[in-house]
Amino acid sequence: MTDGMPHRMVERTHDGMTDRGNVAAAIAFILVFPAFIAYQVLVQAGAMAPSLGGYGTAGAAAALPFALYAFYRQAGVHGFAPTPTGALFVVYLLMFSTFVFFGGTLNVDPEVTGPHAAYIFKFVVWYLIARSVDADSPRFKLLGRLLLVGVIGLVIWMAVTRQSFAAVLRPMMPGEDPGDYQGSAMVFIALAAYTIPSMRFAARIPAYALSTLTLFLVGARSEFVGFILLIIVVEWCKAKSRPLMTLLMVAAAVAFLGAVKGIEANPDANRIFGLLSVANDESAILRGEMAAEAWVTVWENPVMGAYASYPPGEYAHNLVSAWVDFGVIGFVLLLSLLAIPLAGLAMRFASDSRRDDFIRTLALAAVVTLLMAVAKTHTYQLLGVSLGLYARYRVARRARLLAAA
Repeated sequence: MTDGMPHRMVERTHDGMTDRGNVAAAIAFILVFPAFIAYQVLVQAGAMAPSLGGYGTAGAAAALPFALYAFYRQAGVHGFAPTPTGALFVVYLLMFSTFVFFGGTLNVDPEVTGPHAAYIFKFVVWYLIARSVDADSPRFKLLGRLLLVGVIGLVIWMAVTRQSFAAVLRPMMPGEDPGDYQGSAMVFIALAAYTIPSMRFAARIPAYALSTLTLFLVGARSEFVGFILLIIVVEWCKAKSRPLMTLLMVAAAVAFLGAVKGIEANPDANRIFGLLSVANDESAILRGEMAAEAWVTVWENPVMGAYASYPPGEYAHNLVSAWVDFGVIGFVLLLSLLAIPLAGLAMRFASDSRRDDFIRTLALAAVVTLLMAVAKTHTYQLLGVSLGLYARYRVARRARLLAAA
């Protein structure tokens, strides 16, 4: 896995999707992202039996050969030369793999090491897909928009026929995975980030509205907030007058807060309503307790951490989870993987902020950084997508500079 700075150029076809590597990348994208949500919806609707362990790892396995082929084809054009971000991601995954391996040999709870091994695998596949997909090709733009509409339609259909997507995630079959509403929201964020920034303003507005409704129905609060941040980043980058856009966003935020101030909504009806009273939300309180326990572990094991020292599922839902599992070096590595792309994008904001690939990359990097800072563990899979997008952006930028030279 590298950021692959190009060392030779070849003539690109008018439509990137005519290249077999780009077709393979698009197939991998479909198998991992929209197919995951389709699986969740169909299982919850009773249209198919629960199988494939929730589909996430199975989908990544199905996508792997296509992703490898796409990456190979593109590396044949741009080369394999590593850059700091790609090298650091490799180091992070090797470190993660080492802890999982030795955790398994030392009889660490397999309910922790098993999912961690799957996360490492999905990190690799998702990075390769993000690194390879040509999101700015005309055919992929069309494909992405069709997929976005299809996924939104599936979720709304679920809401209409089964009251709400989130409501049916729990009682399915004894012993079966009750569904992954957070995973569904996570891959929806990825699909939206790939699709919406290239739309015209008149198309973005209904896309925002329908996507917000979709995430509300899914009921994943972190991704709901993350999507609002994505909207802000996209529109601020595209705004003709950024000071005016800033004022409009502040005014909208004030109006929204004023509108919801008096709402007394039941979080049992939809988890999003819990955002209106985080201090009294049971899930938020429990996460606060887990974070406090994580800091105790860090205080007692500041250098090496204490891998898998918590019961399954009771990890800190923020960046401190990396310090708990991997020690201070792992924590610094993860911070670097978040900070370096943001710093690189900030340095190029003046020149590239109107470009769709820049906007897509910045929006997802901002969302991932926010969510990992306050709500997600070090296994959050969108990190791989964000780093892959940043690698592809750097390749495209260097190609433009070489072509202009």
